[in-house]
Amino acid sequence: MLRFVLLCLIILCLIQNVDSLEIKGTYHTWLITLPLPIDIVKHMLPVGVSLDTPTGFGLPLGTHPIILELGRELNCGPVIFKFLQTNFMEAKFDIPFVQIENNPGIFNLKQVVYVDSVQ
Repeated sequence: MLRFVLLCLIILCLIQNVDSLEIKGTYHTWLITLPLPIDIVKHMLPVGVSLDTPTGFGLPLGTHPIILELGRELNCGPVIFKFLQTNFMEAKFDIPFVQIENNPGIFNLKQVVYVDSVQ
């Protein structure tokens, strides 16, 4: 039964306008920025990722920011399939200002994402 439903969803997606495949929702969030010692943050990084040095943020010397993001998604899901839209809580642990090997630019690394059961 699940395969049939997935097949129907795929077919509907293929015959619809690309714009209708958008995912929308409302996100209420709290962002908490914490300066941690650089050595601790470096140990959290995967291979090939290094810290950039953020400036102008008033961080104590020898620290790097991490971000705790706590939020609730409301009516989140595909616009065309409203019955798939859900509400859920999530928690994210981010390490901003990182450089990824062989990729130009500065990135925000989502180290951990926790999502509660769909309600």
